[in-house]
Order: sequence, then structure tokens, then C-alpha cells
Amino acid sequence: MLATSYRVLSRADLWLEWTGEIPPELADVAGLIEQGRDALNDAYLVAEKGAYQKARAAFAAALERCQDRSALMWFLACEYAEKGYFADSAALLGALLASGSTRLDVQRLYAEMTWWRDQGRWLPWIH
Repeated sequence: MLATSYRVLSRADLWLEWTGEIPPELADVAGLIEQGRDALNDAYLVAEKGAYQKARAAFAAALERCQDRSALMWFLACEYAEKGYFADSAALLGALLASGSTRLDVQRLYAEMTWWRDQGRWLPWIH
């Protein structure tokens, strides 16, 4: 519910442009990204045991082999945010900011992810 609520409530422009497609600059690790995304979907949609750990392992391997590490970190931060893994997204975005990124979309998403990570449990839900 948090992931859906976040995407509905967020007004960040980056979501208007987000297609979820792997960008060309990440072609060198596209297979690992797809493997991780499949596992993350299994964790997100059906709570498959061990799927989250498989996703993290695939993403870690991609980060080790990727030529454009900052592009991959941004992509993964968006992927995690979209599925409500706010702490994971915030960690990647924090690392991007610590490495010197001054991109406004990184700053905006980092602010949102830290808020949702810390405050999401307090939101009332109406069904």
C-alpha cells in the first residue's frame, strides 16, 4: 500500500518521465538488472521467500561490473522507490549525494524517500 500511495501522492517530475526501461548506458549490466528486477517483483508482488535477497545480490553484482555506476544507482533508486523499498532507495540516493551529485531530481527523490522511510508507518489507510 505504501508504494502505491507514494506514487499517487508524489508530484516529482521524474515520475512523468519514468518508463522503467533500462537505459542504453546500462546495457553492459542489463541482464543482471533484469534478474534483480524479476526477483524484486517476486518479493514485492507475492512475497516469495528469498526473492529480496536475490534481487539485492543481482543489483550488487551489477554495481560491481557497471561502467556508469551513478546511472545505475539512480536507476535502482527509482526502481526501489517505485516498489516501496524506501530505505534501499534512500541509501542509494544518499550515496549519490555523498559522491558529489548536485542533480535536483536526486535531491528531490532523496527527500521524499527519507520522509516515506521514516514516516510511512504513521499514514492512515482507508479501504
